[in-house]
Amino acid sequence: MAYFDISENPVYSEQIRKFEETDPGHADVFNDVVEKLVDNDAFLKNATVQLQEQTVELTSGKVDKTGDTMTGRLMNRGGTSVYLTTEQSGHGNGFIKVARFENLMPARNHNSPIILELVKRRALGSVILFVSWQGINATNGTPSLRSFGGDGDYGAVMVNAEDDVWDLYVQSQASNAHVEIVRFSKPQYDSNVKVTFYKDQFVTALPSGTVVGFSDWIGDINKNVSNLMDKMAAIEAVWPHVMWDTGGWNPFTETAPASVINDEAK
Repeated sequence: MAYFDISENPVYSEQIRKFEETDPGHADVFNDVVEKLVDNDAFLKNATVQLQEQTVELTSGKVDKTGDTMTGRLMNRGGTSVYLTTEQSGHGNGFIKVARFENLMPARNHNSPIILELVKRRALGSVILFVSWQGINATNGTPSLRSFGGDGDYGAVMVNAEDDVWDLYVQSQASNAHVEIVRFSKPQYDSNVKVTFYKDQFVTALPSGTVVGFSDWIGDINKNVSNLMDKMAAIEAVWPHVMWDTGGWNPFTETAPASVINDEAK
């Protein structure tokens, strides 16, 4: 049995003859056509191998777009940006829908803060926002916010749009409608949280649902701190008498009787 010789440098041919009814049924006729097809296959194989080798050479030591680790500095003279949420200006007063967070359950695995740095037109600086959810072990429903704040405001609010979904909005005026996300970080424990960025989603009023503003969350913290300071002041006021005869009263929940107030003077 004989085999076709595979040339080391095959030439690709685009002209493969057709068989005619008048062609003799001889092996030489068929072999001439098949030999060109074999050469074409060999040419394509060599080209594929060469392309693979070039790809390996060109990408060796390069960052993989699916994820990689750099050992040196990244110099980007053109700047970096994650997402431009608005390309249109002149919306007027209202809110720009920046991002949606979903697939939060079970939140016990999603309680690390997600970080976004925003830049708004005509703002004096950027704003870094963080958001996380209460760690609860459940398969449905919506976890409440564990944290929502940052080093600025921008009129940011979180809206519980539906079960297992929170939306981030930023206040907008006609003069500063452009909002750009320049940094975004989602920790490993939040890997299953789905984050969607929106473009040109402007509303004149916030949709229905639980709304937590940046100032609301900070206000709750200040309220808790204020309550704690009041309790500490109460403890400090009664502490000198605790070392004396309390007469059975609880200095943390009850008003001191007159006999105890005068105990220190005895």
